Amino acid sequence: MRWLTSTERAFLFFAFAGGMAWACNVSEHGGDTGGLGGSLGLGGGDGCPSGVAVVLSDYASTQIALVDSMGQTLSESLVSTASSRTDGLSFALSGDVVLPSAAQDSGLVVLLDRYGTNVMTFIDPYSGHVLHQLPIGTGFEANPQDYVEARGTGFVARFGQNTDPGRQAFDDGGDLLLLELSPPRIRGQIVLPVWDDLPARPTALALVGDEILVSLARISLDFRTTGSAALVGVSAEGEEVTFVHELDYKNCSRPTLSPSGETFALVCSGALDQTGQVDAIEEGGILLFSATARPLELTAELTAVELGQGPLQPDVAFFSDEIVLVKTQTPLAATTNNRLLAVELATGRVTVLLEAAPGASGSGQGIVYGGLYCPGSCAGACLLADADQNVLWRIDQSEDGEPRLLEPLPVEERVGLPPIALSPF
Repeated sequence: MRWLTSTERAFLFFAFAGGMAWACNVSEHGGDTGGLGGSLGLGGGDGCPSGVAVVLSDYASTQIALVDSMGQTLSESLVSTASSRTDGLSFALSGDVVLPSAAQDSGLVVLLDRYGTNVMTFIDPYSGHVLHQLPIGTGFEANPQDYVEARGTGFVARFGQNTDPGRQAFDDGGDLLLLELSPPRIRGQIVLPVWDDLPARPTALALVGDEILVSLARISLDFRTTGSAALVGVSAEGEEVTFVHELDYKNCSRPTLSPSGETFALVCSGALDQTGQVDAIEEGGILLFSATARPLELTAELTAVELGQGPLQPDVAFFSDEIVLVKTQTPLAATTNNRLLAVELATGRVTVLLEAAPGASGSGQGIVYGGLYCPGSCAGACLLADADQNVLWRIDQSEDGEPRLLEPLPVEERVGLPPIALSPF
């Protein structure tokens, strides 16, 4: 396997490698099962997603499945690395495919093929047809991380930094690439701010009102230095940077809106090494901001030290306005195991909902808990991708309003690729 120049990809690679060596180079495939049937636009009339797309992958082979809001499988293989040109692919899927953080206005399932490929794929989840593929490398390793649609434009976060720009149009990197959508084509870019000689390294996007919030990781070209994380505001209408807010934390997640829309949260891990070890736990925690106040207003913070569960993965989902779900940042071969936590925001009370089993050697397997999604005010359960057990865990609400685990469900059992990422569509 190869080192990928992306914080998420690199650290997940090392975390998964120990626990999933058995799964590499999966070649068996039962054929794609297609889309949901019907026509694009049938779902989401109430503003809620039609379902959830799931990435199944060992970072050598990739398969995209579709499940409903309760985690029941609707299509085991919308598309995969075994799909051919006759399935509509001009560029075959690699083993390093991720999904955007949120559902898109277009209703399409969008795939981001990252380091070494730099291609976006747009799929109709109903027909199962690949509608478009768009190379977005523009002459360098762009390493796309996230994507959001707003005001008829697609915005792509490109983590890669070009050290010799100016040879092609829009080839700076560390930017938001701007796409026309019908059909997708590159029409511009927004280069993101740089200071202290650290590349911007945008990792995640969130649409809050008419503003796109961009998480910057700010990691050096050689990956030896991680600066303070930052949030950048970008006007979806004006297509320009509106603010830069530096944080006192490092390696932070996508800003995630609460069900009420009044607050957004992000979780910071602190700087990581290539095994997933956090250098300084005090550089991580849960941060809460007002969703409407500008300049940004930090309304509460729960440090990882105060929570007492160790470093946290840079990922968060709102179970309710009062409770968030987070995961521990567990290094490879550590003495601890990956855990799913429910955190009560008002008190800092932590409940351990799940804990992964240790590996065959007795030490921790690193990160086995991947994609985490909650439906907010929409119907459905929270879902967690568990690459160790090859299932989606489901978290529902008990009678007293507390999170409770439901029976986990496999996504598919023919090929056996583990689920690692989730996104609504």
